[in-house]
Amino acid sequence: MTGHCFQRFPAPPIQETPRGLDAVHLLRNKWFWIALFSLLFIASIDIWAWGWTGPSVLGLPYIILYTLFLEGILLLSFVIFSRYFWRREG
Repeated sequence: MTGHCFQRFPAPPIQETPRGLDAVHLLRNKWFWIALFSLLFIASIDIWAWGWTGPSVLGLPYIILYTLFLEGILLLSFVIFSRYFWRREG
């Protein structure tokens, strides 16, 4: 099997619209992805919770739940990135 890994669910076709701040142009902008992945990286460095032994939720420290939340956002970001930025043109 060759080609895009999401062939069964292709990304919407590019429509000619004025160069504004619409979602498709934003998702195809490399600076948007650089900023998003940089912010996720910075947010994953938990200096603010270093040595913190506060209460927990469901028996897990808050930092574990925070990390799971960030990983979920990272997973969704990778899926959207692969669908809109890694398009094979032509």
